[in-house]
Amino acid sequence: MNKSCGITEDNFKGNIYIGEVNINRSYSISMFQVILLVMTTIGLKNHVFVLPPLIQTAKKDSWMSVLLAVLITTGLLFMLMAVNKKTGGENIFQWLLTRVNKWFVFVLMWLVIFGLFLMGAVTLRETVTWINISQLPETPRLVTALLLGFVSFSLANTNLRSITIINQFLLFFVVLFGFFVAIVNLQYKDYSLLLPVFEHGYRPILKGIIFPMSGFAELFLLLILQHRIKDSFKFRHLVITVLILAGLTLGPLTGAIIEFGLVEAEKFRFPAYEEWELVSIGYFIEHIFFFVIYQWLTGTFIRLAIILFFIKDLLSLFKKYGKYIYFFIFIVIEIFTLYPLNDFAYAKLLFYWELPLIAVLFTGLSIIFFVIVIISSRKDRRVRF
Repeated sequence: MNKSCGITEDNFKGNIYIGEVNINRSYSISMFQVILLVMTTIGLKNHVFVLPPLIQTAKKDSWMSVLLAVLITTGLLFMLMAVNKKTGGENIFQWLLTRVNKWFVFVLMWLVIFGLFLMGAVTLRETVTWINISQLPETPRLVTALLLGFVSFSLANTNLRSITIINQFLLFFVVLFGFFVAIVNLQYKDYSLLLPVFEHGYRPILKGIIFPMSGFAELFLLLILQHRIKDSFKFRHLVITVLILAGLTLGPLTGAIIEFGLVEAEKFRFPAYEEWELVSIGYFIEHIFFFVIYQWLTGTFIRLAIILFFIKDLLSLFKKYGKYIYFFIFIVIEIFTLYPLNDFAYAKLLFYWELPLIAVLFTGLSIIFFVIVIISSRKDRRVRF
């Protein structure tokens, strides 16, 4: 068995070992907890990050881009199901190492880590930017970046069950506040602003698909997590997850258009936040921004923690240097957050490079893993015959 890259025979004997970490069943989580985790982590991206470029690209028909992205994601779900079934829910990279060239597996793993790094860097920078613009303009970005990063880093260094338990508690109030803002703002909604459809043709709708797909494609990470899930994947579980993510995208997306109009919605940097500006209860209660602050910080806290956990888990394959590489990646994420890049230039980088890149990267990896699994299963059948 390979001993390169710090991978030894211990990785493949008895219990599942990744580096020096023994994956005990007590650290595994249920599919229900996975769905809740996806709601918070991918939900933040679909609820906040993808909306500005989606509205600017597909205009008032942007909701149709989301529906088409859901249809495409259905194909992705079948591939995830097939990979999970054929690999028996094992650690995906350990399974690959027994069947594929180790250097090819090494490249695939680093592509996943690169994608996770981009996700973490964007999550932290977007949150720090929002806090700096809307809440704490006089507070140095260094302070907010270090505080958010340190809290998420600390949670990532516990275990997966701790992250899921904390997420379950925090998510309850996130959902509650979400329904609250949707109901309170009903008085301002004019659904006729979504009509007519196809006003700019079908091309903007097709171009806009890449943005919601950037979030849906992150479901690929379920394969990286599969050896820690008690239950096998069920198609209904994955469909429910996608429908929830679609709702989390369509809610603030259509809300921005029907509450402010397309012209104003296209100008917003953070449409989901602007919808809270309208919230008022009677004549005396308004500007209740602490609800949206709680929502956003919860999403960032859990999303960044699970991203760092994934990176740490993958790098634990490298017994000797994994923890140093992990800490280095965290430092680079902080540096990227604090790098003095003009917000207009950064927004362009995010909208037209990072979001499409994540969509292509994780969709491509899903296809590659699916093809490897199909080819390997056919070889196994021939050997048994």
